[in-house]
Amino acid sequence: MIAVSDFSHLYSGLTYPPAFGEPESVSRLLSARLIFRGIFVAFALAIGALALLVGIASGRNATAILYGILCLFFVGYTCYPVLQTLFSGFYPFYAVENLSFCAMLATVMLLQKKMFGQKERLSYLFIGFGGFMILFSAVLPFALPSGSLLIMGAYSFAVMAYEWVTAAYLTVTAARAVMRERVHSQTLMCGILIFDAALVMDRLLPYHEPVVTGWFPELASFALVLCIGIAVAKEVGAKYKDSAVIEERMNSMERLAETQRVNYDLLRERVKETKTAQHDLRHHFVMIEGFLQDREYDKLESYVREYQASIRHIQPAGYSKNPVVDVLARHYALLAEQNGISVTMKLEISRDIKVSDADLCALLSNLLENGLEACMRQEKGERYIHLSIGQKPSMLSIIMENSTDGKVLGRGGAFLSSKAEGRKGYGLDSIRAIAARYGGDTEFCYDKDREVFISTVLLTF
Repeated sequence: MIAVSDFSHLYSGLTYPPAFGEPESVSRLLSARLIFRGIFVAFALAIGALALLVGIASGRNATAILYGILCLFFVGYTCYPVLQTLFSGFYPFYAVENLSFCAMLATVMLLQKKMFGQKERLSYLFIGFGGFMILFSAVLPFALPSGSLLIMGAYSFAVMAYEWVTAAYLTVTAARAVMRERVHSQTLMCGILIFDAALVMDRLLPYHEPVVTGWFPELASFALVLCIGIAVAKEVGAKYKDSAVIEERMNSMERLAETQRVNYDLLRERVKETKTAQHDLRHHFVMIEGFLQDREYDKLESYVREYQASIRHIQPAGYSKNPVVDVLARHYALLAEQNGISVTMKLEISRDIKVSDADLCALLSNLLENGLEACMRQEKGERYIHLSIGQKPSMLSIIMENSTDGKVLGRGGAFLSSKAEGRKGYGLDSIRAIAARYGGDTEFCYDKDREVFISTVLLTF
């Protein structure tokens, strides 16, 4: 018979059996438990802090912030062996553990609801049950001194019911999301099934006393937090990518507006030059008439040739019947000419096309700008850009080839930006997003033999 009192626990008396053995063996066991739990706690704290920072820095992303809070609740649920080792005396370790566990399950339900876009009123009932258990766990330590065994029994039954009801709710909603092919549903389903299995094993092996690793629900909760973290990371990454694509599209529109302004100034200058040429035309007729009267045909031919060359630049080159495509083509052709880059364009596209001006601008400006930058980095060999656009009643195809310096970087199937070392550019992502919006496809490849980068875009409508 061993009579003991444990004043740090919610329950009085002997809660765990004492460890008998040589001091060195017992110390090694406690050290292993401390290291194992310390890794759990440190990892969850680091991931939680990172999620909170990302959530706040990315414009108060609710999903990332909720996940950071979930990690903190998991730490509160599993950190008591670490705190008991580091601190002595009375601390409400187990009260914090129970409170954190109830809050952790409620946060998982909130995250699942947000990520799957659940709008059923029934979900509020389960989340409300979680809120009640959080309140119950917070009030219980203060009610215990004057409470009774009936309160403790009711609390234990409520926690067990909360576990199973929450697990059932999460499993059913995740299964429905998988059947509806919702994003991240399979990842979350894996974590929830691990948690379900832990609850079953906890009932099948009620006398299992974990010494180092922790209870089944604790291990399963760690797996659940990891799975949710993977899903949240993918969602945050997708949102960041979408925002980058939108920003790229806005930049393209700004470039189009600037290009149109420059072309407007150029047209005004050409109009002024045309009026001047018209004013001077009578003088040229006088010169031509003089050459004809004197039968100086060689001088006449030379004079006419020089005059044609002098007025050729007045009429700007027209590349396409589509105004947006024409403005962009003239703008980038001029930039290429200024940098000694040869440009050939075959643009068979009509004025009326079922592609918005914004998308057409973002698509072409990204292609041409990437090609122009690649050619400008090229130090030897012919520098050129070939752009071809073909239109059919329900399809638009764009093919562009540009020479490169042979230093095309690729990582994981994605080409890296040349603007910053190791940074992935979002111009190609913007093109892919536009093509997907119109049910089309894209292909970007590098021909090592010819040192040519080939971009192919197909839009359907």
